[in-house]
Amino acid sequence: MKSLKVLSLFENGLEKIPVLICNLTSLTELYLGGGEVFEYYFKELPDCIGNLTRLQILSFGVNRISTIPESIGKLKSLRILDFYSNRITTLPESIGDLSALENLYIDFNELTELPESIKNLTELKEIRLKGNKLTDPSKILDYCGEKGIKIDISN
Repeated sequence: MKSLKVLSLFENGLEKIPVLICNLTSLTELYLGGGEVFEYYFKELPDCIGNLTRLQILSFGVNRISTIPESIGKLKSLRILDFYSNRITTLPESIGDLSALENLYIDFNELTELPESIKNLTELKEIRLKGNKLTDPSKILDYCGEKGIKIDISN
């Protein structure tokens, strides 16, 4: 199982992410979407997620995660990060360490601001912020406009 590349656990009945997933260091894609249909949701992300350094796609859409661990910054190969429809209130500063990140989907969360380190995402092509509570969206709008990044910030 150590050579597993793709793991999808959508609507699986689990309430907690098995820490054993962090031992699957060959993973390039991890999909842990919640279950609106059966009401199964993950509420936290284990710190050991940073062990999965080969990940290119990490999707945690439709869950109840409120915080993202700093260890997320170790995922240097990550191209797509999806936390659509969770309960995230802040992004860790280490998000700026994701040097390969192209798409950031954090729409429908509870964000009020973004960390300054977001400007370090030099490969970023798209960011979805729709449905958050950003207090000053002009900062991110200006930055994305300057860099030609596609942004969805509507409410």
